[in-house]
Amino acid sequence: MPADWQSFPRSSAALRSEISRRKEALATGPIGNRGVELASLRLAATGADLATSGSVEGAREALERAVSLDAANGYALLWLAWVEHVRRDDQKAAQLAAEASRHLPSDPAIRAELEGLISAIHPARGT
Repeated sequence: MPADWQSFPRSSAALRSEISRRKEALATGPIGNRGVELASLRLAATGADLATSGSVEGAREALERAVSLDAANGYALLWLAWVEHVRRDDQKAAQLAAEASRHLPSDPAIRAELEGLISAIHPARGT
């Protein structure tokens, strides 16, 4: 992991909570897009686990698949932004972080984690 690595504990917990909530909702009525959204969230969780274990390329594959299923999956976008930052593609990381900002919950702790990533991508912004 790079020296500036900070995990996203609040975002990870919220992601897992969202998976549980969506799983329960799936059992209560018409499926619609909920199955695809749940699959995308599960792939995002897998990508997050792979990222924290050091498998950056495996994480990237899972997260890109999550985004391909649901482009509004803010958690997948957040983790994918981090992966691109680690891969030193800060232009792509910044684009993904901006997109994640549009789709992540407004929880202040999650927003703080996103801002921490944005500061790592653009260190001058934090000064």
